[in-house]
Amino acid sequence: MVSPIVSIASKTHHGKASRDGLDHMQAEIWVYPGKGGWHFVTLPPELGARIKTAMVGMARPWGSLGVEAVIGQTRWRTSLFPDQKSGSLLLPIKTAVRVREGLGAGDTANLTIEMQL
Repeated sequence: MVSPIVSIASKTHHGKASRDGLDHMQAEIWVYPGKGGWHFVTLPPELGARIKTAMVGMARPWGSLGVEAVIGQTRWRTSLFPDQKSGSLLLPIKTAVRVREGLGAGDTANLTIEMQL
């Protein structure tokens, strides 16, 4: 069963209860300065902690956690990766997703992360 964890959509980095019971948040897309120019979203630390707790014992190599992500009309399987700098999790945003949804570095993504428990 796929269990929705969060819908990132509001104008704050603090959880906000909604009628659907999900936390609504906003996250900015940024580019890793190293080779390849990977694009990421850093999840707010409190959200990262909730996901890590829910998925305890399910980590893959390098501590990655398998999830499904949705931005706009685009859904894909991906992984969240631990980030030592923020203490949270990073979500890589594939080129195909960014192109389809018209997003780039500095844009804010309306995002849903789902995971199987």
